[in-house]
Amino acid sequence: MTISSRRGRLRWPAAVACVLTTVLLLSGCTRDTSTPDTDSALGDAAPGTVLQSENASDRYPTLAALTDGITAIRYRSTAGTSDAATEVSGVVFVPRGTPPVGGWPLASIAHPTTGVTGDCGPSDFPGLLGSAGTVATFLTNGFVVAFTDYEGLGAPGAHPYLEPKAAAHNVIDVVRAARNVEPRSSTRWVTYGVSQGGQAAWAANELSADYGSGLRLLGSLSIVPPTDLSPLVDAMESGTLTTNQKIELPLVLTGLQVTHPELRLDDYLRGSMRSALSVFLTCAGDQTVLKQTIASRSPRSDVEPVDDAAAQRLRGWLRDAALPGERAPAPMFVAYGTADDVVLPAWTVAALRRACALGDVVQVVPAPGQGHGTLDLGAVPAEWILDRLAGRAAPDSCP
Repeated sequence: MTISSRRGRLRWPAAVACVLTTVLLLSGCTRDTSTPDTDSALGDAAPGTVLQSENASDRYPTLAALTDGITAIRYRSTAGTSDAATEVSGVVFVPRGTPPVGGWPLASIAHPTTGVTGDCGPSDFPGLLGSAGTVATFLTNGFVVAFTDYEGLGAPGAHPYLEPKAAAHNVIDVVRAARNVEPRSSTRWVTYGVSQGGQAAWAANELSADYGSGLRLLGSLSIVPPTDLSPLVDAMESGTLTTNQKIELPLVLTGLQVTHPELRLDDYLRGSMRSALSVFLTCAGDQTVLKQTIASRSPRSDVEPVDDAAAQRLRGWLRDAALPGERAPAPMFVAYGTADDVVLPAWTVAALRRACALGDVVQVVPAPGQGHGTLDLGAVPAEWILDRLAGRAAPDSCP
């Protein structure tokens, strides 16, 4: 029985993104990431066109038993700050069983931060760098899962970390690619993401009516999404960055350099934070203790803007990438931890107020005492998804 046929079947584990062992999460798998001979055709291909595909059932041992097929793909998407065609890697997982009338619904999974370098694409790891549990949840409940690595992770090119439009395009286009891989898929889809993925899911919702035309987004789920990170600059100036924000800062700056090459890292990082940049740029799960140690011991001066002009530049770049950017056509589910020390709760609340003012329909779920990452929300997200599949009116926390 599929998810759409009986309310209440979907189960949402408390730590759905962390169900695999450390060995599975961190051990890589071999895959050719060289550029395929598609450069000449890339610009002419429609968004979502599958440029390359291969059977990948043996790459994800914990998921293979849940599927009727796993296909590793490279597909055509679009850059965020231009209309340039991009090549993105990902994976399509097809559930077992017979599709419902109208075809399988799709879930586009937007993964949390895994790094900013080309070797940090989750599809290169058997446990998808922590996202295998999320994939399993949707598979066992009758979704075709479309999983993107994002531009620059797993395929040639730089990764514009936390640039929302690029991520939104990737999230939408992997759904198109999945429908090309699995013709029994419907046009109905949802998107779910944590942290960086939460931002991507939110941004995909905003662009779903225009860029996502031809598909029917039922709703987006954003867990602890970074919305407007410009308050980081205030914390840098006041010396109040948390240790986890210091760990995140080199990734934010490196990602901004992709769209703003004039950004000088030396304007914002010095001392041990600058000399250990390569440590902070390693993939998620790698050198975690060292990152914590360096960040916790670094003085205020190591992460302070060099002058007011540098602070204003950084503040402006971050505001340019802030959410909301425009009204979201489909309902949203947004959850945040009240003890989040990376994306502070006040930042999320401010973004939600702006979203409400735009006319968004948002169910807001605070998680008391919880921090940054996958939250324990009980059955609330599952019920929200089931209601969207059933066509019920979405709850709205906006006044």
